[in-house]
Amino acid sequence: MKHILVPFHKTKASLKALEYAAMLSIGEDASVTALHLVDQDQYSSKKAFELDIKKITELEVRPMLVEAIKINPNLQKIRLQVMAKQQEVSAHILEFAKSNDVDFIVMNSHGLPESDIWEHQLEDTTAYQVVLAARCPVFTFTQEPKTKKLAKIILPLDLSGGSMKKVPLALQMALKFKASLHIFSVSENLSSSETDQIRKMQKEVLEEASKQKIEVSKIIIEADELFTPLMEFSESIAADLIVIMNRPKVLWDDLFVAPGAKRIISFSKIPILSLRGRDRHTTA
Repeated sequence: MKHILVPFHKTKASLKALEYAAMLSIGEDASVTALHLVDQDQYSSKKAFELDIKKITELEVRPMLVEAIKINPNLQKIRLQVMAKQQEVSAHILEFAKSNDVDFIVMNSHGLPESDIWEHQLEDTTAYQVVLAARCPVFTFTQEPKTKKLAKIILPLDLSGGSMKKVPLALQMALKFKASLHIFSVSENLSSSETDQIRKMQKEVLEEASKQKIEVSKIIIEADELFTPLMEFSESIAADLIVIMNRPKVLWDDLFVAPGAKRIISFSKIPILSLRGRDRHTTA
């Protein structure tokens, strides 16, 4: 991690995102950029917009960053970037990340109402849009940080094409934070040969983690879907992070069944670290 991007909205959630960025930057000598977007359409003239953006920057945003630095000394390399909002917020974030060599994005996910299944299926939050398209890992959270370290990391594994591609990132995070790694899979809808394949994958990761002196465990749970048992397992071990893969674009069947990654990002009570899959068949 050399450059961490935090979309900043003058909210408590954005300050919490900076806390996570400070935690992630420990030992990395990383710079942190707080990107603040201002909607220029509400101004009658360009001059009025420029005057107000200066006021917002100096009197509202910068003082919040100064306070954040006092609390988190690791944020000494933070810089503020204020831009006029000219397109979707997610597009601004992705464009900035691409053109400024950002290799990690940290942002709050507002989620969607789980009770409104149609809204969940048809609408995407800004965080989810960024997760789908970002070329770098994206760290999202819905709750305030309960800890300032990552002690327990969950690595879900399944038979999708990209599932093993997130293993190096999970191992890297476990090494960085001296965290334990918990390999998690579900098997109710799998044949015996598929279950054997899952066990083989888990064994490969366990052996590699053990070589790197990472405390590791594995579990296969009988369940017909991933989300509920994964959330229950994360609560049972008081996990601090879940590392997932996501697919880069929505398929037609997503109109009827929300993709696993979207549901996890929207409703998980613990942070999610997402890595984009390379093809449309890669799922959470």
